[in-house]
Amino acid sequence: MNSFSKLIMVTVVFVAAMLPAGAQQDEWIPLCSKCLTPSISSKSGIGTAHAVAEGKVTFKDAQQWCASWEPDNQGCPNEQLDSEKGAVYRISANCPAGRLTSFDGAVYTHTREVWDASDIGQGLPKFRDAKGKIVGRDNASNGLGLAAQWDVLCPARKPDRRGASSR
Repeated sequence: MNSFSKLIMVTVVFVAAMLPAGAQQDEWIPLCSKCLTPSISSKSGIGTAHAVAEGKVTFKDAQQWCASWEPDNQGCPNEQLDSEKGAVYRISANCPAGRLTSFDGAVYTHTREVWDASDIGQGLPKFRDAKGKIVGRDNASNGLGLAAQWDVLCPARKPDRRGASSR
């Protein structure tokens, strides 16, 4: 290996080492279509009966939200952070059993069914609420938000008919 090749290799290693941890892809806890989206700060048990993710809204999260919803309001990120008051959001799931506990404490059951192509969310899982009603995929019902939370906790897991989980 000549000295120029060594210099290139050392430069690539140095630049890679300087990137912040997790720079490849940030992860969020999806709340709703127009909600601030908290960054995940910890995850454990992903794909298991004890899957948990926690996070809170960061300044960067607030900036991203403001860029979409209040782009002309320079004070928006600070206003949004102030309104959060350091709230910690927690979602959890029993992936094999198909149970999801959303950030608001409500419990949902994975139906083993997915949405069709007649509207948004084709192929995403459906959920039932505590009363057994299918949660709609419209923004107000937040069924697609639940599907996104499920994907954070139970990626590629679909409960089978017996309640056992398959990949």
